[in-house]
Amino acid sequence: MSVKFGCLLLLLMLVNMTSGFSRSWRNSRYSLSNRMSSAERQLRTANQRILSNTNIIRELRLSLLRLQIRTSQQVRSLQLQINDLEQTGPRPSNRTTPSPLIASTFPPVPVVEGTTTTAVPVSCPNCVEKVRVNQDINLGELALSPTAHNVRGRVILLTNRTLVIEGFFYDGQGPDAHFYYGRSGSTPSSSGSPLPDEKGSFDKLGEYLNKTIMITIPERINVDNIRWISVWCVAFDVDFGHVVVPSSLKVTLGPQIIGAFSQLAHQVRSGPVKVLNSKQIMIPGLFYDGLGPAAYFWVGNGTQPTNEGRIIPDETGSTGLLKAYTGQTIVLTLPGCLKVNQIGHLSIWCEKFEVNFGHVVIPKDLNIPCYRSSPRSPKYSPGSRATPDTSPDTT
Repeated sequence: MSVKFGCLLLLLMLVNMTSGFSRSWRNSRYSLSNRMSSAERQLRTANQRILSNTNIIRELRLSLLRLQIRTSQQVRSLQLQINDLEQTGPRPSNRTTPSPLIASTFPPVPVVEGTTTTAVPVSCPNCVEKVRVNQDINLGELALSPTAHNVRGRVILLTNRTLVIEGFFYDGQGPDAHFYYGRSGSTPSSSGSPLPDEKGSFDKLGEYLNKTIMITIPERINVDNIRWISVWCVAFDVDFGHVVVPSSLKVTLGPQIIGAFSQLAHQVRSGPVKVLNSKQIMIPGLFYDGLGPAAYFWVGNGTQPTNEGRIIPDETGSTGLLKAYTGQTIVLTLPGCLKVNQIGHLSIWCEKFEVNFGHVVIPKDLNIPCYRSSPRSPKYSPGSRATPDTSPDTT
């Protein structure tokens, strides 16, 4: 009896143990299944993110490709328009009268020799005087094409330092547009150089809607060498609109008579003094008794000589005491970088006693040519073959 009871008890224990193992195995399998499902979900999420990023990259690449295609098409279109413009030339203009802005800004002007179609004034990089031409010089239309950022306008050369663009339009949408000029050729290129805008700034151009603007040409630029003016995109080397500057005319500049020496002491007097160019002054019929204790040719600011002036050489290049003059005609050359537009008077001055023996006032804004140095500067006197250098500087 006890043996049977023991066997039954053992059987029950085995059943319980089997049942526990079964539950534990089911729980382990369920946990493992959950973990595998979680890993699969994470893997699917990662794959979706990779696919999404791949789509984004693909879209970005397509957008960049479309932008490149559009840019290439625009460049080709602009090149075709440039070729058409080169074949047909700039559109003529019937404008013959100055605009109210121009007429009210500048006074009457000297005469220009030559034809009256187009002109470029003569100047040099060191000149600071503005040379007014006898009439507004229409360089032509700036318009290249209605599709080139709507650029159009009439370009006028007002002086050798001033350009005017009338009725100027530009939509301001170019990525890096500037006023540009070139020294060679008739087609704008990246070899050009920037011009300042109407505010004197070299920043990229903004929007212009039918504006009349005035551009001051920097002193270092010789207007005679400019061959074209453009609204130029520096970022993509594209011309939005340009005008060709012809070189068929030159503005003839001449010597200017400024009056005679005042007669104050030591018999100083002269004929009408003539400013020949930016550095040379001719004094005809000069008289001086030569008895001043320390007399020199003297220049300075203002209309009256003072001790704040400076000595300049005589007609021989000497800065020694002046000798007597008995009616000679002489030519004085200002030394160094000194120019006529930087002085207000020329006098015979006694430095020892600070006395003015006689002087002549030099007006501002004289319409004179630039000085061109020569290997030899011979003394000028009536009857001699030596003549002062009055030819304009075209270099």
